[in-house]
Amino acid sequence: MSDAAGDRATACAAAWRKYPALANVQPTVRTEGDGSVFTFKSARAAGGSGPPVALVVRVTVGPDGRVRRVVAAR
Repeated sequence: MSDAAGDRATACAAAWRKYPALANVQPTVRTEGDGSVFTFKSARAAGGSGPPVALVVRVTVGPDGRVRRVVAAR
């Protein structure tokens, strides 16, 4: 089983690589089943004069320390 700090680093790398707008956003973490779910939340400006658009990304890391899934919602 991997350690929590390693899981956090893995989740951050996966989220930041796929969604550069989340760079340096620190996630919240919760345990789900045998893995961990890291949730990144950010409000980023929309193009033009529109309102900010919230971006939420969840990264699921398994007990082996590997990323299982990356899901985004706007």
